[in-house]
Amino acid sequence: TPRISNPTPSNGASIKKSYNGTGPLLISNRREGKELSFFNLLYTDMGFKNCQKFFQDESYATKGTFTENQFIHFMRELTDLGDYQIVEMFDIFDSEDAGVIGFKAFFLLFSLVTALESGNGKQFLYLHLDAMFEIVARSSTATHVTWQEFIRFGYLMGINECAIYDHL
Repeated sequence: TPRISNPTPSNGASIKKSYNGTGPLLISNRREGKELSFFNLLYTDMGFKNCQKFFQDESYATKGTFTENQFIHFMRELTDLGDYQIVEMFDIFDSEDAGVIGFKAFFLLFSLVTALESGNGKQFLYLHLDAMFEIVARSSTATHVTWQEFIRFGYLMGINECAIYDHL
C-alpha cells in the first residue's frame, strides 16, 4: 500500500498521523472539531475543487492531460512507490495507450491512493467500481475480465498475486 508523504495544508488545518505514525494521515478541521482523512476531504466540495485546480494548473502546458513524466513526479512527491510501480499504475489508467491521462483518470488514481492510505478501499470501490471495471477491462461494454486483468485490479488495490492465489 502506498504511503502518503506529509504535506502541509495552507488552510490552517493540521496534519497528524494516527496510530503512532503507522495509520492514515488525517486533517484536523478545527472549526467543526473532527478529523477527515485525505480520502474524505477529497470528496468535499473544497477538496474536489482543489484537486481539479491542481490538475488544471499542472496540466496547462499539456492541454489538460498529465504525461507519464508529470505523473511520475507527482507520485514520487505523494507516495513511497518506486518508479516501476508508478509507471505500472499509469499504464493501467492510460486506457488509450496515448501516454497521457485526463482528469477523470487522475482523480480516480488520486482517490485510490488516498483511499488505500486511509483504509477506505471499500468506500472507494462503492463509489468507483464501474469506472474501475471499465479501466481494468479496457472497455466500457465488457461484462467480464480476464485473469490477467483481475490480477492487475488486485495490484491496484494493493493485493499481490500470491495473496489472490492463496484465497482460491
